[in-house]
Amino acid sequence: MSAGTPRRINAGTVSNEPAPASVFTIPAASPATTNKPTPVRSRVIRRPTARKSATCKAALVKWQRPTTQPRGVGQSVFCAARGSGARERSRRQAFVCGRGARRTWPSPACLFAGTDVREKAQTKIARWPMSVRGAVLYNFFEPLKVESVKLRAPRPDEVVVKMAASGVCHSDLSVQQAKLPFPPPVILGHEGAGIVEEVGKEVTGLKPGDHVVLAWVQSCGRCAYCIEGEEHLCDAAIKAMMAGEETAFEKDGMAISRMAGVGSFAERTLVRASACVKIPEEVPLDKACLVGCGVMTGVGAVTNTAKVRPGQTVAVFGCGGVGLNVIQGAVLCGAGRIIAVDLVEKKLQWAREFGATDTINAKQTTDVPDAIRSLTDGRGVDFAFEVIGMPEVIGQAFLSLRRGGKVVVVGVPGFDQTVQLPASAIPLEEKSVLGSLYGSARMRRDMPKLLELYMQKRLKLDELISRRISLDQVNEAFAAMESGEVARSVIVYS
Repeated sequence: MSAGTPRRINAGTVSNEPAPASVFTIPAASPATTNKPTPVRSRVIRRPTARKSATCKAALVKWQRPTTQPRGVGQSVFCAARGSGARERSRRQAFVCGRGARRTWPSPACLFAGTDVREKAQTKIARWPMSVRGAVLYNFFEPLKVESVKLRAPRPDEVVVKMAASGVCHSDLSVQQAKLPFPPPVILGHEGAGIVEEVGKEVTGLKPGDHVVLAWVQSCGRCAYCIEGEEHLCDAAIKAMMAGEETAFEKDGMAISRMAGVGSFAERTLVRASACVKIPEEVPLDKACLVGCGVMTGVGAVTNTAKVRPGQTVAVFGCGGVGLNVIQGAVLCGAGRIIAVDLVEKKLQWAREFGATDTINAKQTTDVPDAIRSLTDGRGVDFAFEVIGMPEVIGQAFLSLRRGGKVVVVGVPGFDQTVQLPASAIPLEEKSVLGSLYGSARMRRDMPKLLELYMQKRLKLDELISRRISLDQVNEAFAAMESGEVARSVIVYS
């Protein structure tokens, strides 16, 4: 085939045979120019404009018209990706998506063997809704039901995550017991890690295959709180934590929400891109998931909310999964004395393993605040962390403080509960009460930092995991957590 002979292009094939005159019309060369070689300018690829249709947008490539050919001489175009059968139009009358333009070469979409771009799009959409297995809470105080549900397609700002692991947190149990405002039906789970499987068209910074930890606070980055660096108090995040807008699953026509915009008790879930914190692939996902809630909440309460300084004294009321991480945070800050308080001797043993210098069994002690003062030469502690969510324990923590000390409330009491405190101690002794939501975290800064500490063996994650279970054992994990048998159960997905 000579350099000046156009190729015939059919749907899915490219032939070197000369094209018939009915497909390409090439002007005859004049005698004066017969023996002269025709210079050919290089073709320039240009980006398709935004006004093109979806079919042509994916396939169309503009080619610059050779300037040596006489203007006004027609040359037709055949493009199977833009229609069925041959479509001939002159160069000066070519219209693509309703807009005039010169086109002298076919779209590369024609090179795909018999495949229409629209067929590809339909094949991609056909997987939605997707069937996944998830643990659904249909009514308060009832066991979760593990069954197949439908997962809807992602919105432009959402990400599909294939779950690798999910911690079973006490907050999940609190939802089941109607202590937190997530009305059924809802797929529980908010402490997860997995691999990105698909991203919405507006998502940047994430791609399929990325390893991520899921954050249950999904900040907008634009409100006054985010601008002030208080991402955990973001206006959009508070709305995301309420289940009403977060329906991602359905079963037999019934909409099912995802807890805190996450819903990690399912094989796959949908989250906003802002909930995904990218992590190194060398970090094991069954360990990384713990940073999604318990570790971030506990360590962050010490490092971010309280800002404990080296040598200060700390008391921790409650030594479960979050309380152990409060102890870890105090160790990282260099606290001089760490006093752990709990009713269960097994948890106090864990506390000592995680760095507590002293332990108090509240079941065997009539006056816990007095016992704490006796360990601090009658002075009291600089910080008392309440990690249970019981008003009476908050009161005990307040009485354990030195003058100028602070109670940091990490546990969440019931919404109808109140706390009684000696009011005069607030102004006369300058005692104060702080709240700590999610460890006052800035997720993209703090979570990778915690995982880096784990890789340096300065933060314990392996020791937090008491059991690895399947999704079908989630109700057993609730029972073990309520009885104090485990620090953390982790659901591992195959």
